[in-house]
Amino acid sequence: MKKIVSLFVSFVFLFMVLPVQTYAASSRDMDARQEILAIACEAFPEYSNKILSTVADEQPERTLQNRRLIVSESKEVTDSSVMIYSEYSDGLVLLTYYDFTYTSSINNHQIDGNKTYVDLTVRATSNDVPTGYFELRNVQFTLYGTAYDRITSPGSYVTSGDCGVQERLTYIANETASGKAKISYRLKWRLTNLPGGWINSTLTIEVGNNRYYITHDEFL
Repeated sequence: MKKIVSLFVSFVFLFMVLPVQTYAASSRDMDARQEILAIACEAFPEYSNKILSTVADEQPERTLQNRRLIVSESKEVTDSSVMIYSEYSDGLVLLTYYDFTYTSSINNHQIDGNKTYVDLTVRATSNDVPTGYFELRNVQFTLYGTAYDRITSPGSYVTSGDCGVQERLTYIANETASGKAKISYRLKWRLTNLPGGWINSTLTIEVGNNRYYITHDEFL
């Protein structure tokens, strides 16, 4: 039986679990926790009393046995970050605050008259999670100066650590008058081993208007 003691608010901050303790906490850690608490109370005013009272009171010992997820709600905090409030049947509250990001590199870039050939690799990550990523390699597309752009190869992917692929959502090879060429994947990230301890994101590459666009956001 695993014992979970003390204040029972845990934070998954940028995919890092930070249990709130009443001891051995540095002032920097406490400042970070207070900041997340303030963000949580503003994002979820309906749960603010529960969030603050969970911190204020000593909690009885709890066990992982028969723990069920009873409430899970997410809200955008900024344009690039999201917070999730999760409550379990034994009273445990988790606040999850995360920000998805990506890096990209051009493997090949050639210009031939009014055509530009591009070979691109994109790595989707979340801050402070070096062991988890999704990498889409060798996406190839052509930008036409006088015609619609086109994705010529959707590439191939590899995953690492606590990231997995749910599904490829979209593959539209050709730009048209109504929209861009597009590839998108739904990804999943493990936050904790608790029920409901996964979150999803969407990586999207769009090609059109003689440019390419990359986004990595929460899956909605």
